[in-house]
Amino acid sequence: MPRRMSRSRRIAAASVAVLALALAAPAGAARVTDVRVGLHKSFTRVVFETDTPAKYEITRGAQGEIEVRLGASATSRRISTRSQILREVRVAPGRDQTVVRLRLRGQDVKINELILLDPPRIVLDLRGAAPKRAARPTPPPAPTARAAREKAAQEAAARAARKKAAQEAAARAAKEEAAQRAAAQAAKEKAAKEAAARAAQEKAAREAAAQAAKEKAAQEAAARAAKAKAAQEAAARAAKEKAAQEAAERAAQERATLAAAQAAEERAAAEAAAVRAREQAAAAERAAAEKLGEIAEAGATTATDALETVPGAEALAPGAVPQPGAT
Repeated sequence: MPRRMSRSRRIAAASVAVLALALAAPAGAARVTDVRVGLHKSFTRVVFETDTPAKYEITRGAQGEIEVRLGASATSRRISTRSQILREVRVAPGRDQTVVRLRLRGQDVKINELILLDPPRIVLDLRGAAPKRAARPTPPPAPTARAAREKAAQEAAARAARKKAAQEAAARAAKEEAAQRAAAQAAKEKAAKEAAARAAQEKAAREAAAQAAKEKAAQEAAARAAKAKAAQEAAARAAKEKAAQEAAERAAQERATLAAAQAAEERAAAEAAAVRAREQAAAAERAAAEKLGEIAEAGATTATDALETVPGAEALAPGAVPQPGAT
């Protein structure tokens, strides 16, 4: 018995220390990471798991409801149960605190509180009221020594059975809580994997869209470059054709100029030849006239005889002998 009291005192001291840590935590600094309900044979357990220790306050409301005010943030949720004590749990986050309402199936419910640290948890065990005991009958006469020994043995066996049942119930509760925690952890890991997969898909879609945009831009740039190159080549061909036309025109102009110069030279040569011919004819006429004058002065017999001795005089018509001094 002294050992049991010492252990109880140690548990009470640890609970007080944990409660002091929870009350010392600043309001709003913690966050509720999980809310779960465990169904046991004689009680229903409600667990509030937080990332850091958080303070809380429990009040009883009307119409079979318990209100728990948590100094932590949370997400809104609603948990329905098949417990014979608890109907549902409603979590309503507020600005500075979270209000959790436990809707009971009856009003006569006892609450056992427990605070754990690793991880930080606020545990509420809800127990229904024990049935009223029937009135004790009139005690029988004092038993004999043998009956007393048998009764003591029965009481010891009953205590051992109750202790074993309590241990088994505690083990089942711990196992159920561990299973619930494992399920919650698996759900969290599954959600994290799904979120990572979605993020990877979104990233792949963004990269594919960026690659498609890059390829489209490259194709458009190549098309623009091809257009520009074709335009440059067309412009170069047009310039080359224009230069060829201009060169042909210049060559034609040069040929025309050369032909005109040759024609002019030929006309000039013809005119010079005509001038020389006229000069020669004029010189012959002067020479014939001078000769005729000399003959006339010498007393030639006839004009015909005189003309025969004059070079080129055959061109003169008969009777057209010039007079001396005529040109």
